[in-house]
Amino acid sequence: MITSKKGTYYPALTGVRALAALMVFFFHDVGSLMLEPNFLIRFLYELDCGVSIFFVLSGFLITIRYQERIEPSWSWIKSYLRNRFARIYPIYILLTAITFIAWYLWPQTAFWPWSSFTGVDKLFSLITNLTLTRSFFEPMKFIGVATAWTLTVEETFYLLAPFILLTTSRKFGGLLLWLFGLLGVGVGLVYIHPLLPVARDYGFMASINFMLSSTFFGRCSEFLCGIGLAWWLRQEIPTGKKTWTATGLLSLLLCMGISAGFPIEKSMGGTVVLLFLLQQLALPLSVCLFFAGLLREQTKLRLLLETKLFDILGKSSYIFYLLHLGLLNDVFSQHISGNIWVRLAAYTLISIALYQVVEAPLHKWLKSPQVRPTPRPMITLATATQRSSINTR
Repeated sequence: MITSKKGTYYPALTGVRALAALMVFFFHDVGSLMLEPNFLIRFLYELDCGVSIFFVLSGFLITIRYQERIEPSWSWIKSYLRNRFARIYPIYILLTAITFIAWYLWPQTAFWPWSSFTGVDKLFSLITNLTLTRSFFEPMKFIGVATAWTLTVEETFYLLAPFILLTTSRKFGGLLLWLFGLLGVGVGLVYIHPLLPVARDYGFMASINFMLSSTFFGRCSEFLCGIGLAWWLRQEIPTGKKTWTATGLLSLLLCMGISAGFPIEKSMGGTVVLLFLLQQLALPLSVCLFFAGLLREQTKLRLLLETKLFDILGKSSYIFYLLHLGLLNDVFSQHISGNIWVRLAAYTLISIALYQVVEAPLHKWLKSPQVRPTPRPMITLATATQRSSINTR
């Protein structure tokens, strides 16, 4: 952990971002292995839990940075939203613009559902991309930068995070109330949407499965676990030999193995409920335990994740995550190389270059200064004497 005037920085967690992005990359390439369906293939498909790692990390970092600094004022809200905008939007809108322009100029490169859309549907998909609302609508989930559906989930959390932190007051019972409340809202929207023509036509909150897997209402437990981890780590924890890192990793692998052993599409009844609890509760709790180990234990893995290599890989992981699937991947695979290792190396170098040249400078330029309460003037003995003389006149 590094503490500075600007706040707290955790080098190991920056390295974890690189690992999570790599997990998602290999998840998307499992099909290219051309292996017969078996447990190993199903297990590799569980690498999409890299997304859960990102969500838990977001809950943790937002809590660490803002728990003590939330102010019920418009100036603070504008500063907070501007900083979140600066973190997410610039590189996303650049890649989104490139994708839609390419689809318009060369329709053969377009993702299949978009190429079959009417003009109105294409306009609607563009609007949902620009407003980061597309993963509320099932047909729009992968339209645009394919992996950016998670940004709808992320941005929903950013909007609600100050309210969650203000209303829970570091009480874990408050997090449970938010968990059940958000799940209840999600279920309610699923059953209400058929009554709304636009919602019905464009698949808004189309089903329970879609709500649970692709919206903040279904995945809120991951962010809430991150919040709880931040609270827990601020407590005085007894020192001594711990194995949180190893236990967290083993728990994570166990969750992946159990989920791989019971494909959810072939499950019914109670098994679906069990898998939901596994993926939305046991999995993020395992991630929290792993994070606790990285932050409180001096292990070889932590030393590796804190190296300069993983630092730059982690900082550029957001770009890598966005561009590794979609237009760039299609063009690169067809015209340069489809080899997974060549693509991994190329996308890594492109991501680092874009981070250094585009993302980091734009983020620094757009980010507003932190809003701090105006300090009260110091009262000295001279000013106190002067005030008392004025009051006695």
